[in-house]
Amino acid sequence: ALGQPWDKAASQAGGSTLTQARDGLLAALALGLHPRPAAAALRSLVKYHDDTVFDTVAFYANHRDARVRAAAVVAISYLDDSRAVAAVLDALRDADATVRAAASEAVARRKLGPGIEALLALLKKGDDAAAPALATLADPDLARAVAELIGTAPDGLVARCLGLILLRPDFGAEPARLEVVRALGKVPGADSIEQLSSYVAATPEKPVRQSRREAEALIEARLSGDQ
Repeated sequence: ALGQPWDKAASQAGGSTLTQARDGLLAALALGLHPRPAAAALRSLVKYHDDTVFDTVAFYANHRDARVRAAAVVAISYLDDSRAVAAVLDALRDADATVRAAASEAVARRKLGPGIEALLALLKKGDDAAAPALATLADPDLARAVAELIGTAPDGLVARCLGLILLRPDFGAEPARLEVVRALGKVPGADSIEQLSSYVAATPEKPVRQSRREAEALIEARLSGDQ
């Protein structure tokens, strides 16, 4: 059975009824698959939002291969099982960046507030996936928490996170945006200018926004050497 092309079978499982396809994938995983077909089978389980697949997926979340663990984290994050949240949060502490990225994306997609502190810690350590996840979750208070990492977290990541927050059309009122712009002005280096420039480009000139004006002023001052 291990020699069968389960990755191909998994990708074609949609031709069966949902129950048959799910049971076939679970049976294949129960046999013990090699990493590539195991990851494919786990990705195919994303469509099944029930607790019948939890135990199998959770088992593979501890697999030795990072590709498999990452696929398991994605699959488990779509489950309606209450244990799924704990499994996703646990994956934020995985030793592999690919697995942490899958967990970070899941935390952002499911808006899991309990994962925020872990994401802030990852940002501080320089984990790339933390920036977009935090930006997705950010309200004005979380934006301030990100800004407080200026000087302790990598400048580029803090700037990217703040810039992504600014680009969200649903983020806060003008005073909150102005606060983020001013925080970006405190981040040294070219990354903050790049993020401020993106905000200016994405923001119409009218109606006039103070945040856009200050972003333009910060860019001009930095480029002229006044800062």
